[in-house]
Amino acid sequence: MSIITRHFTSTSARIFSIAYLVIFIGLPTNTYANNIELAIQFLKSQAFIAKDAEITIHPVVGQYNLESCKDINFSANPNNHKSTSLRLLASCTKPQHWTISLNATIKQKQHYFITRRPLKRGEIITTQDLQSSYDSKASTVSNVVSKLDELNNLAAAHDIKLGTILRQNDLIEPLLVTRYEQVKIINKSNGFSVTTVGKSLNNATKGHTVRVQLANKRVITGTAVAPGTIEISN
Repeated sequence: MSIITRHFTSTSARIFSIAYLVIFIGLPTNTYANNIELAIQFLKSQAFIAKDAEITIHPVVGQYNLESCKDINFSANPNNHKSTSLRLLASCTKPQHWTISLNATIKQKQHYFITRRPLKRGEIITTQDLQSSYDSKASTVSNVVSKLDELNNLAAAHDIKLGTILRQNDLIEPLLVTRYEQVKIINKSNGFSVTTVGKSLNNATKGHTVRVQLANKRVITGTAVAPGTIEISN
């Protein structure tokens, strides 16, 4: 019995994990190679498989007593294109009729970013903080940041180590107000604006609520509108 592990590359922006098993017994070398190439061509022709994906064919589990095949066909019916597994069928029509299940691993290449240095929570992330990569190493990582414009002046949601693959949930809106810092308070009422200062009692991103303690110890509530600035509307 012959078992093969084979890689090929294919270009789409999705990640797939497919187990792909092909078994042929007693085939001449050229017939064996031809059938493998047919299998590769079939997979390349599938719209749900990325053209630069890396596919690995796995060893067969169990024993199969199959005749040599001169005419083999392949079929696939994926239920979920984002699934980590997909079953295919290989069917022989000449000289004998038989069908086996096919299982394989596909790693999709994609663009992603790795941190060049440790980042602190709340620190705004810039292009200088990241290294761009394009390969299959991030194929098992979900919600990967793949475009620089996804950063959009966002900050680190938590401390991030050097060499980390950046994900969407690593990003948050930057803090405009930090707890216990002095802030400017703009009070707008009837077309007039009065400015004073106070001490913030919580962190806040843009548009979020801030509790501020005034010099007389009175606590008021406003909205973060700019770095170190809150606004109160009456």
